Amino acid sequence: LDLAVTSPKLWSLESPYLYLLKIRISIGGQIIDEYISTAGFRTFAVQKNNSGQMALTVNNSPIVIHAVEYVENKGEFGRSLTYKDYENDVSLIKKLGANAIRIRYGSPHPYLVELCNRNGLFLMIDMPAYDLPDKFLISDEVNVRLLNIAAQSIIEYEKSPSVIAWGVGEGLSESSENSLRFHEKLLGEFRKNSSKLCYKTVRFGSKDIKSDNFDFIIAKSDSRWSPGSEFGNELHRITSLFSNKPCILSFGKLIQPYNNNG
Repeated sequence: LDLAVTSPKLWSLESPYLYLLKIRISIGGQIIDEYISTAGFRTFAVQKNNSGQMALTVNNSPIVIHAVEYVENKGEFGRSLTYKDYENDVSLIKKLGANAIRIRYGSPHPYLVELCNRNGLFLMIDMPAYDLPDKFLISDEVNVRLLNIAAQSIIEYEKSPSVIAWGVGEGLSESSENSLRFHEKLLGEFRKNSSKLCYKTVRFGSKDIKSDNFDFIIAKSDSRWSPGSEFGNELHRITSLFSNKPCILSFGKLIQPYNNNG
């Protein structure tokens, strides 16, 4: 079913405007089924800015991403968060001044996605491909599992205006042909069936970065790199390896708000 919308009001971080979509099936004037959903219209792309550099843009305006990494977990309750928990988390993230959430180690709950749609927060969703040994990248089991997760993620989240990009791996070898083919398979699934951007995460210290098929890159530091001149030099060096792509810097460490053991 294709619907045309003339001059829609655009969804943005400042004004997350949502349309209400209702689909009804009736027989003889009697409604037998109804589906109600929200929908938003916006563009998210990589374009040249006024300085001639490639930048992330929303509705053709440059945007700087200020994100937090998010793991759905609440102490002894694990991933069993209540709706109130999600609402509190989104409120805290907005108060922090963030405009995006990067989902780690699992798919986001549909209610969290809907809250981001309503409240003007971007979502970047990682596929669970972290630090996979090179020999695992040619495993049929691993490839089929991740392709299935990618396909289901597209079905579930493609229509959500808050979801802007898919992450297709972190900590994989940049010099491996197996890694290259693995990325090509996942990228192929997303390019074929999704309009959203794709990124990968590379670690500080990487000697070579293959970035041609990605829209942007996340450069991730760790505890070895303390803020200062050494940190700045490494950031400059690593971004020079993909100077034609926008970069998001990831630093710091995960915290547990409900951890009472220090």
